[in-house]
Amino acid sequence: MKKLYNVIFPIWLILMVPPIVLLVIPSNFIIDSIVLIIGFKILKLTNWFEKYKKSILKVWIFGFIVDIFGSILLLATQFLGFSDYLYNNLLQPVAWNPFSKPLGLIYVLVVVLICGILIYFINYLFAFNKTDLDKKQKRIISILLGIITAPYLFMLPTSYFYNTGQNLEKHSGVYIGDNSEVGSIISDIYSGKYMENFELDTKEEPYGVIINYKNNMNNHNYQDLEKDTLILFKLIDNISYVEFKINSKSYYFDKEYVSNIYEDIKRQTLRDIDSRYDSKYFKQFTYLGRINEYDLFDTSTTCGMEKKEIYSDGEYSYLVECSDIKLLYLVSDDKKIKVITALDKDIIKVDDLFKTGLKITKELK
Repeated sequence: MKKLYNVIFPIWLILMVPPIVLLVIPSNFIIDSIVLIIGFKILKLTNWFEKYKKSILKVWIFGFIVDIFGSILLLATQFLGFSDYLYNNLLQPVAWNPFSKPLGLIYVLVVVLICGILIYFINYLFAFNKTDLDKKQKRIISILLGIITAPYLFMLPTSYFYNTGQNLEKHSGVYIGDNSEVGSIISDIYSGKYMENFELDTKEEPYGVIINYKNNMNNHNYQDLEKDTLILFKLIDNISYVEFKINSKSYYFDKEYVSNIYEDIKRQTLRDIDSRYDSKYFKQFTYLGRINEYDLFDTSTTCGMEKKEIYSDGEYSYLVECSDIKLLYLVSDDKKIKVITALDKDIIKVDDLFKTGLKITKELK
């Protein structure tokens, strides 16, 4: 058993951490200087260098303060982890890739806009007090600063700077008994940052990995667990199963499950695996698992906690919770079929649904 931790810092937070901040500070100074000089030139001001010397320090400091304020607004989202919807549509996109979800992108755009407006007002009111600029001139230069120096870097996906595939690829071909190598892989997969510890089941076949998570990990995504499973099966030669233990729940993926997605996982690249989960359905809807050659998606956006009948065989009623039954779909090659229709046509069996992320129960009629 080994305990490992892996923290992924959003790019906007990294910029505030030494020693990187030592590069950001002079960079901001240079950019602010260029914008000021351009503004002075546009206004055709005489003795512009004197005005520059009297204002650049304030402009620079105000800009950095606003950047910190914007980072705090983004960081605040990471403490809203009590809802799966917020986690998937706001927290994760803001920290990892704002362009992955509309809500995440809107939030980051609003923060950038707020910062731009603050840069304008603060500079207009305070940065040029010791110069002889009139109100119109102050306004023009402050607008330039607000538009050009707003923290657009907040929109840059952190995923571009974490080449996880390259880090993982070097571990390809390890064996399940290599505690150090397997631990390194687990620490680099997405769910690794929530891990408490892991266990290697190597006493007898089937060999597997059991990953235990911190008690406060309430937000988990089925597709993240499945993706991490595929990566583990791709890289570890003699692995037969992966089990994720989250609070009181357990999620189990074995060779059969993996082969239902990829006939030969070893022939796939890590980029192939990434591409599967970058498709439009995975980005737009809640993924609940794989059934035969189909992916199961819940296309609803809210959770109805009451149980609703999804299927009846005369003796039992099968009830689903926290999903809109009419909006459960099976997808294969961009072709959709309703789950209810698939059950009626015997395309899938009701027992198949118990193996997915659906909250489903079986009750006597």
